[in-house]
Amino acid sequence: MRNGKSLLSLWRWWLPPAAIALILILLFIDPFIGDWDALEYTVSALRGYPSSMALGRSLFIFYNHGLYVIAHSVFNLPPQRAYLLFKYAVVAQGVLAVIACWKLTYDLTDSRYAATIAALLVTFSPVFVMYSGQVMTDVPALLLLTVALIIHLRGMRQRRVWLVLLGAALLGAGVNLRETVAFYVPWLVIAPFVCGWRINGRGLLLVALSCLVFLIFASSGFAYWFLGDPNYRAAWFGWLEATRAEAARHPISIRTVWPWLAFSVATFPLGQLTLPRTKFADGRQRQNE
Repeated sequence: MRNGKSLLSLWRWWLPPAAIALILILLFIDPFIGDWDALEYTVSALRGYPSSMALGRSLFIFYNHGLYVIAHSVFNLPPQRAYLLFKYAVVAQGVLAVIACWKLTYDLTDSRYAATIAALLVTFSPVFVMYSGQVMTDVPALLLLTVALIIHLRGMRQRRVWLVLLGAALLGAGVNLRETVAFYVPWLVIAPFVCGWRINGRGLLLVALSCLVFLIFASSGFAYWFLGDPNYRAAWFGWLEATRAEAARHPISIRTVWPWLAFSVATFPLGQLTLPRTKFADGRQRQNE
């Protein structure tokens, strides 16, 4: 941190949003596994075999598989109860994600107030609360993405190349949780120069290395299974054909995008918080007039 304060010393700021998040997640936790693909994640984690969806979600599958192996060996956890272990692991990651979002915002703004507001926006997000109580990859991906950005940003500011590459590696690993993490690749390109690095050979080499590390960590798991396992390759092509058939049956168009946009606006915490504030500001302005 630029002001030298550690995260632990600022616990009075990030602990309340984290505690509220835990209460909301447990209050609205899904009594079952979760969405339909959560069932596949659970079965795949028990088998220790990647999902056929997208790039395999292998990081999510295999760390849950490791959790199950340990819990089964130590506590004799039966397979039919494994989804509870996976689900409450996501609950814990939801709380950690709120803290990580607080930390990232504080590093970017150097403001405890801005960081707390950002953490609260995540905490009260209906989508975040809902997916923090399911065996889904969204919240774990948010946590890993935020941690990757924290480390990468620190490396940029402190001119530590190993931290920059570690952040790029974690960002790439996040693709194995949720493929949309790859949308943050442009940050690897622009971040050095935003943080004051010169556009010279050293800066361009750092960008190239970061992108290479990202690519290796993002694609190596999928490449290993796709190239080395014919059964997985056949299952993946089956998933691809199913998505094509679904896209042909329900094509995406402007008409189908509008309900999604309306739902996003209706559940967006920033919009809900700014509306009362706008009315309050308008009222004060009329009083002054």
